[in-house]
Amino acid sequence: MTNYLISLDQQIGEYNSLLIRDVKLNPHETGKVATTIWSEVAKNIDTIVSLYEDKVSIDNRLVQMHNFIAWNATFSQFIETLPTDLRANVGATGLVVNIYYSFVYLKDSLFQILSKLSTQTVSARCSNYLLAPNNKAIRNAFSHGNWIAPGNGILTYWAREKWGDPSSLQERQMKEREFDFLLRLSRGVGVAAFDAMHLSITKNV
Repeated sequence: MTNYLISLDQQIGEYNSLLIRDVKLNPHETGKVATTIWSEVAKNIDTIVSLYEDKVSIDNRLVQMHNFIAWNATFSQFIETLPTDLRANVGATGLVVNIYYSFVYLKDSLFQILSKLSTQTVSARCSNYLLAPNNKAIRNAFSHGNWIAPGNGILTYWAREKWGDPSSLQERQMKEREFDFLLRLSRGVGVAAFDAMHLSITKNV
């Protein structure tokens, strides 16, 4: 278990109340989400590999996730150097990249797979939460450009209540803290799972 996973545990654990309320984790699980997922994936590696049908290798996925996290850290530092009136608009670029990795890149390649594990696992509960209709609506809103940069601490987006019916487009809002939680949880699940998959497969070669 690496210090990096422990760091992810701490980052995700800051959202203790949301993990309990929305993800349905138990209080004793909220402080070790990443390390628990790592252990669960390693334990269920045969099942997970049998479900993994991607053309992109697991090693490549892991490298891409680390590259994304490194980019995100650098971008966050860059944003802090900008005048206050520019931060929201420039930050929107980073928001789009985060949405892609959190809700598109990891959806089929990981979340769909982990969701098939026992619902008693932290892996499955986190993945099912990230795949839930409310979060799918965010992904769709960004795919269709129906969103406004959260310069005021509120993310505003529009999602269809009925698929294929433009008249059903409804405005929705999410507080920046809740949105940050989604992104942080998604990154944590992605890195922990792909790291465990990579190491488990390497040991078996």
